[in-house]
Amino acid sequence: MADLELRQLLREQEIHPLDPVLARRVAALASRQGEREIAATAWQAVLRTGRDDEAERRLDELGCDLIFRGHDARGQDEFE
Repeated sequence: MADLELRQLLREQEIHPLDPVLARRVAALASRQGEREIAATAWQAVLRTGRDDEAERRLDELGCDLIFRGHDARGQDEFE
């Protein structure tokens, strides 16, 4: 389970979803903590702000082929 620092960053990211610097912080911390799904979602957030070679490389390292599909009925990001 994500620790307090990661949970705080995730709450901050909910407030500022288009902040690529914040998304990178979330992704890096989640990766260090072994939170693979959170890290992949954060790297996807970085990619939504523009092309980013590091984010693409990190997603490849995670073995993720996630594609952002949009938002569900609750406004949450959906990936496939």
